[in-house]
Amino acid sequence: MLNVIGKQKTLLLSLVLLICAAALFAQSPLSLTANLEQQQIWVGDTIQLTIYLQGSEEPIQPDLFIPGIVIEPLGGTTRSSTSVTNINGKVTENRSKAYVYAFNLTAQAAGSYSIPPISLTIDGVELSTEKLQFTVSEPEESEDFHLKVHFEQDSIYMHQECRVTITLLYKASLRSLDIRIPELENLPYTVIEPSNSTESYDVSVNGKSVVFVRDDQKFNQMDYSGVTTVLSIRPEESGSLSIQQATAAFESITGVQQVKDFFGRVQNQEVYGRTVIPGNDTSLTVLPFPEIGKPGDFLGLSGDVHVVVDAEPKVVHIGDPITLTMRLTGINDSGVRIPDLSTFLGSGFNIPDTRSPDKNEGTNKTITQTIRVTDTAVSAIPAIALPYFDPVSETYKQAESEAIPIQVLETQIVTSADLEGKTQEPNGLQKVIPIKKQEGLYYNYVGSELLQSQKSIWKDLVSSLWLKIIIAVPPLVFLGILIFTGLVPQIRLKAIARQDRKKGVKVLKKLAKKKSESSPQQTVINFNRHLQQFLKQYGTENDVLLLQTEQERINASIYGNTLLSIDEAIGVIGSIVEKLEQKEVSHV
Repeated sequence: MLNVIGKQKTLLLSLVLLICAAALFAQSPLSLTANLEQQQIWVGDTIQLTIYLQGSEEPIQPDLFIPGIVIEPLGGTTRSSTSVTNINGKVTENRSKAYVYAFNLTAQAAGSYSIPPISLTIDGVELSTEKLQFTVSEPEESEDFHLKVHFEQDSIYMHQECRVTITLLYKASLRSLDIRIPELENLPYTVIEPSNSTESYDVSVNGKSVVFVRDDQKFNQMDYSGVTTVLSIRPEESGSLSIQQATAAFESITGVQQVKDFFGRVQNQEVYGRTVIPGNDTSLTVLPFPEIGKPGDFLGLSGDVHVVVDAEPKVVHIGDPITLTMRLTGINDSGVRIPDLSTFLGSGFNIPDTRSPDKNEGTNKTITQTIRVTDTAVSAIPAIALPYFDPVSETYKQAESEAIPIQVLETQIVTSADLEGKTQEPNGLQKVIPIKKQEGLYYNYVGSELLQSQKSIWKDLVSSLWLKIIIAVPPLVFLGILIFTGLVPQIRLKAIARQDRKKGVKVLKKLAKKKSESSPQQTVINFNRHLQQFLKQYGTENDVLLLQTEQERINASIYGNTLLSIDEAIGVIGSIVEKLEQKEVSHV
């Protein structure tokens, strides 16, 4: 009997332990994995690296350094989910927690690359990914495919238009065409669309959709099908624009495989594989504006420039607003800033310091400015002359508008006698030219004599000392309360933060005195992990700059091939702690 009871207790205990283990397993244990979408890419290609944290929603931002690879952090997001199961009336809720962080990796040179293990500490648990590898290959020439890039001119001046022709020739079917020309990525361009083509395609050029048209050609005495686009660029800086890294990536037919259809019949199916080919090398020389003959008031305008100026209204009183519109056509750089129009109009005009934003449309620029006449002697808005450089004749010229006749009438004087309906007595009033105030331009004439007959009681009121005290005390008391309630908590918070930072520096100092039993590399890795946690909690931009040299040596030791000896590792760590301690002393 006792033996049976003992077996029942053992069975019950085993069942309880099994349930607890299942519940623990359902909590998604912590794990950190890394995934690379491809292991074989070409120079200029971009692949995505994904860091997957399972079992936690804590945001992560891993540190990553790979020599020869451009790394672009894409940020992270939570990937949690909840599922509910119902088995024989027993409802079970399972929740999965996860956080995903991604990077874009762009290869700049051919070779084999390694992504080192990425280590993180989550909820006190140290996690690490496995080492990943990928290979970068150079684009390969092909007899069936050719990428051609051609500049219309060999040399141009700054801001002058140059057309770039991009053509892909092919003998076999292709799809998913992606053209990369890194040298043109930062240059704005417009697409020149031919009017006589009826067959067009959207092709990715540097990640943007560009319209290509059908353009079959003969190349190396062989007939090719082709697509072409023409881009208009206007380089803003002088120098040499060399195209040496152009590539075309696409999928082309690499073979045929036999597959069975729904009815079991064997059919041939084309197999596509990724192909990357290089483009030809070409260059464009961008010349600066010549110094010989350059006018002293040259603003940087170039092209075949014309200036047209209009003004409305043309009959005004002194101080009335006039809308002045200046249109520039045929300019190579519509972004050139035209200075204050007072430079061109001279005296007799009042011109505000600001104006409406200039309107730029291709090679045209429109400037709108409100002006006011301040003198009845003004009879016209003078001609506006702008020097410019003509790249065709390679000489400096001048674009000039025509003068605009206007009629300026005097403004009537309004006095207190006019307002009160009295007969004005001669009092020697003088006309005062309208002046510009902070809040605008006064239209009428002003003078202290106009209001002499009016009496103000405000002067008597403000002379009372008690009135001044009564008015001043409440705002001062309120201001003092605001300052006290606002500053005291901030001072306390800063003091607490400074104490926490000092404790963090002491922890780093203790770690600096410890040597890892495994290797100098492990010593640096352990210290770097605690240093990054310290900078994340208490660090500032000044700390990053202060420790830049030491951090670069640590990164080179961890991710590169520059291994440190134990003395060098202790020296770098000691330098970091010493700088942080000196900074704490300087704050006291």
